[in-house]
Amino acid sequence: MEPRDLEAFLACVELGSMTRAAERIHVVQSAVSQAVARLERSSGVLLLERGRGGVRPTEAGVALAVHARGILTALERAREDLQAYAGLEKGTIRLGMLHTATPLVLVQLLRALRAAHPGLRLHAEEGTAAQLAEGLATGTLDLAVLFLPAHVESVEVVPLAPVSLVMIEGSRPGEGTGGGTVDLSALVDEPWVAFPPDNPGRRWLDDSCAQAGFVPRIGAEVGTLAQLKDFVAAGVGRGMVPVPAVETERAAGILTARRFSPVTDVRLGYAYRSPQQGRAPSALRALLERTFGS
Repeated sequence: MEPRDLEAFLACVELGSMTRAAERIHVVQSAVSQAVARLERSSGVLLLERGRGGVRPTEAGVALAVHARGILTALERAREDLQAYAGLEKGTIRLGMLHTATPLVLVQLLRALRAAHPGLRLHAEEGTAAQLAEGLATGTLDLAVLFLPAHVESVEVVPLAPVSLVMIEGSRPGEGTGGGTVDLSALVDEPWVAFPPDNPGRRWLDDSCAQAGFVPRIGAEVGTLAQLKDFVAAGVGRGMVPVPAVETERAAGILTARRFSPVTDVRLGYAYRSPQQGRAPSALRALLERTFGS
């Protein structure tokens, strides 16, 4: 199986069309058709069902697509790792982050990377904990920044610095941007804007309120940090976020932020699959530990 044939086949699976697959990989359509035919001859099974509306994978084709993604990703990683041996002058590192972790990490990390390894490129993407775990498992991500404790199977998890949380509210005219410590037990009946139960950020709220002796009343459930801040600013309820995540809104007088008690322990960390670590990802690991280590 040639990588170029696998690339053509995978494009067909993902796009559902040999014509669009040819456009993606910059070849004529007959070349895509020949690539798929070679794979079918060598495997002895039909991989794509052809029809007027395009193509779709057979059961065998679905199985091959999974392997093809892994093979092509591994080859790309190998090319980037070899480039990195030229004094870390080239290469791309793929970093995944929880959206709640981005304000704590991205700017500082980019500055550190430019200073230490200006030739390396950082491809950053945000996702849920499940999406980051999948990216690490399939090799589409080299590293993932998350909050601890975290339960991610078959990866190495490295703790970094503790994270300070604040309770946020919508600001009112004449009100400051925060001060003092709020006792959560006084907020038993108040609504909260929260992340879904499978989001690590939800655990901060649930655990802190549990320590205060109650279950939080959820006024709205949102999917992103930006949505949470908007809902809180609109007065839907209170929220719980890392301190750096609301610095801009506090300065603009949009949100009020206050310390609270009791508070659950939260720590920044990162995860990686050790068999996939090349020189460039290892350099980023060192930067993460040096920049955000406790």
